[in-house]
Amino acid sequence: MPNLKQAMKIAKETGKRTKVTEPTAVDSVKVNTSIRLDLEVLNWFKTEAEKKGMGYQTLINSVLVQHTRQGSIEDRMADFDKRLRKVGG
Repeated sequence: MPNLKQAMKIAKETGKRTKVTEPTAVDSVKVNTSIRLDLEVLNWFKTEAEKKGMGYQTLINSVLVQHTRQGSIEDRMADFDKRLRKVGG
Protein backbone atom coordinates (compact mmCIF):
# COMPACT_ATOMS: atom_id res chain seq x y z
CA MET A 1 0.00 0.00 0.00
CA PRO A 2 1.21 3.52 -0.70
CA ASN A 3 1.97 6.19 1.87
CA LEU A 4 -0.32 9.21 2.21
CA LYS A 5 1.54 11.37 -0.32
CA GLN A 6 1.53 8.57 -2.90
CA ALA A 7 -2.16 7.83 -2.27
CA MET A 8 -3.09 11.48 -2.79
CA LYS A 9 -1.10 11.55 -6.03
CA ILE A 10 -2.81 8.37 -7.27
CA ALA A 11 -6.23 9.81 -6.39
CA LYS A 12 -5.45 13.05 -8.19
CA GLU A 13 -4.18 11.30 -11.31
CA THR A 14 -6.73 8.50 -11.56
CA GLY A 15 -9.72 9.72 -9.57
CA LYS A 16 -9.56 6.43 -7.62
CA ARG A 17 -9.19 6.17 -3.86
CA THR A 18 -6.62 3.89 -2.31
CA LYS A 19 -5.74 2.69 1.20
CA VAL A 20 -2.80 4.28 2.98
CA THR A 21 -0.05 2.68 5.06
CA GLU A 22 0.61 5.64 7.40
CA PRO A 23 -2.09 5.50 10.09
CA THR A 24 -0.67 8.44 12.05
CA ALA A 25 -0.76 10.62 8.94
CA VAL A 26 -4.26 9.43 8.06
CA ASP A 27 -5.55 10.14 11.58
CA SER A 28 -4.75 13.82 11.21
CA VAL A 29 -6.21 14.27 7.72
CA LYS A 30 -9.81 15.33 7.19
CA VAL A 31 -11.32 14.56 3.79
CA ASN A 32 -14.37 16.17 2.23
CA THR A 33 -16.94 13.55 1.33
CA SER A 34 -20.63 13.22 0.70
CA ILE A 35 -22.85 10.81 2.60
CA ARG A 36 -26.59 10.18 2.45
CA LEU A 37 -28.19 9.96 5.89
CA ASP A 38 -31.76 9.41 7.00
CA LEU A 39 -33.27 12.75 7.99
CA GLU A 40 -34.06 11.34 11.45
CA VAL A 41 -30.38 10.44 11.95
CA LEU A 42 -29.13 13.82 10.75
CA ASN A 43 -31.59 15.67 12.99
CA TRP A 44 -30.54 13.55 15.98
CA PHE A 45 -26.86 14.37 15.42
CA LYS A 46 -27.62 18.07 14.99
CA THR A 47 -29.66 18.15 18.21
CA GLU A 48 -27.03 16.24 20.20
CA ALA A 49 -24.20 18.36 18.80
CA GLU A 50 -26.01 21.55 19.75
CA LYS A 51 -26.48 20.25 23.32
CA LYS A 52 -22.74 19.56 23.50
CA GLY A 53 -21.77 22.87 21.89
CA MET A 54 -20.05 21.26 18.93
CA GLY A 55 -20.58 20.86 15.20
CA TYR A 56 -22.74 17.96 14.07
CA GLN A 57 -20.14 16.79 11.55
CA THR A 58 -17.55 16.68 14.34
CA LEU A 59 -19.94 14.57 16.41
CA ILE A 60 -20.63 12.18 13.52
CA ASN A 61 -16.88 11.78 12.97
CA SER A 62 -16.30 11.19 16.68
CA VAL A 63 -18.96 8.45 16.81
CA LEU A 64 -17.54 6.79 13.69
CA VAL A 65 -13.98 6.93 15.05
CA GLN A 66 -15.10 5.33 18.33
CA HIS A 67 -16.97 2.64 16.43
CA THR A 68 -14.02 1.79 14.16
CA ARG A 69 -11.65 1.51 17.11
CA GLN A 70 -13.84 -1.10 18.80
CA GLY A 71 -12.77 -3.82 16.37
CA SER A 72 -14.65 -5.75 13.75
CA ILE A 73 -18.35 -6.56 14.03
CA GLU A 74 -17.46 -10.26 14.15
CA ASP A 75 -15.06 -9.76 17.08
CA ARG A 76 -17.58 -7.65 18.96
CA MET A 77 -20.37 -10.20 18.39
CA ALA A 78 -18.12 -13.04 19.59
CA ASP A 79 -17.28 -11.03 22.72
CA PHE A 80 -20.97 -10.31 23.27
CA ASP A 81 -21.80 -14.02 22.92
CA LYS A 82 -19.12 -14.92 25.48
CA ARG A 83 -20.52 -12.41 27.96
CA LEU A 84 -24.05 -13.74 27.44
CA ARG A 85 -22.89 -17.31 28.12
CA LYS A 86 -21.24 -16.20 31.38
CA VAL A 87 -24.42 -14.47 32.52
CA GLY A 88 -26.59 -17.41 31.47
CA GLY A 89 -24.60 -19.90 33.49
